Amino acid sequence: MRKYILVVLCVIQLCVGCANYPDKIPAAYISPLVYKNYTCEELSREYNRLILQCSALTIIQKKAADHDSAAVCIGIIFFPVIPMSADRGHELAQIKGQRKTIEYIAIERNCMKLTETIERIKKEEEEALRKIEKERKEWRRIQMSHGEGL
Repeated sequence: MRKYILVVLCVIQLCVGCANYPDKIPAAYISPLVYKNYTCEELSREYNRLILQCSALTIIQKKAADHDSAAVCIGIIFFPVIPMSADRGHELAQIKGQRKTIEYIAIERNCMKLTETIERIKKEEEEALRKIEKERKEWRRIQMSHGEGL
């Protein structure tokens, strides 16, 4: 009976709301009508504000995902029910959606300065995503090596 309870608790631990990694969170749909009256300058200011928010939430979300990943591994082995981190994925999806919509409108309206900024930021983000993926692989490698030693 004890083994059965332990197995059930482990399954519950795996099924609870673990935070996703930021790069795995898709953008939410945001209607272009939200920004229809914005000038190119206003779009640029809003885009820059969203970049800052997105960066901050990405860091928070990555920490939450790392914590949850570690909590699941530790929880299954030592204590089957460990509380998970607060998932901010919904907020991040909204901000990604807002950015995507502004990017679409900037291209449609031919906002040159903003379009150049968008291209530069996309390149920087691609590099950051490669770094995150490399760190995630290293983290998994460490988890697997510790799991084998137990």
